[in-house]
Amino acid sequence: MAILDNLPALTGKEAYHAMLEFLRIELELSGKDGIVHLGGLLAELELEPNGESADQGGTLQFADAVNRVVMQRDSRRD
Repeated sequence: MAILDNLPALTGKEAYHAMLEFLRIELELSGKDGIVHLGGLLAELELEPNGESADQGGTLQFADAVNRVVMQRDSRRD
């Protein structure tokens, strides 16, 4: 869970934007048909008792989405 523990704090609105960004990434990765199976996605992202995700790739994609939102936030501050 180190990846998740090291992500920057977000406001509720930023977290919502990060969720949307994550889903956009998933949609891009779904291929030509553009189908994302929500049940499978949720199963992959479920945290195990040890605090780790069953799908490390999904965790990294989520971290990427959070970092994109933070970069947007920081660029507006400049």
